Amino acid sequence: MLWSYPELGRDLLLKEGPGCKERSACFRGIFERLSLFRGTSVFWPMALPDESGNMVSNPEMFLSGIKLLNPKAVLLCGPEAVSASRLGLDFSHTYDERLSGGRLFILFPSTGQLIENRQAFDAACEYLQSRFAEICALHQPKGKL
Repeated sequence: MLWSYPELGRDLLLKEGPGCKERSACFRGIFERLSLFRGTSVFWPMALPDESGNMVSNPEMFLSGIKLLNPKAVLLCGPEAVSASRLGLDFSHTYDERLSGGRLFILFPSTGQLIENRQAFDAACEYLQSRFAEICALHQPKGKL
């Protein structure tokens, strides 16, 4: 799974700024709750900060990352992510799915919703658990031999 959200470039490059720690903790919480470990997810930015710290959309970089990393699913966190990605995908509601270029694109809740609303966080985890059960099952702890 490839995850992206508008502030990701800032979070990765600067490792600071409004909401950075909260977003990091939110994704750690999702991965821990679903037992998702290395190899199941990757983060790739759709925008990078300029010299002034303003986020600038870079759809070419985003698409090149998708092609290079070749995920089965791309989770775009919030409608702002869909706009910033400039993929031309049209989603009607959260968890809406579109196939494009042989990949599944999903409109996921925004990082703000996941952080501020526990019900949204819980619903997102339930969605991932049911939609990607095979990925989650691969990484469940095994019993002792």
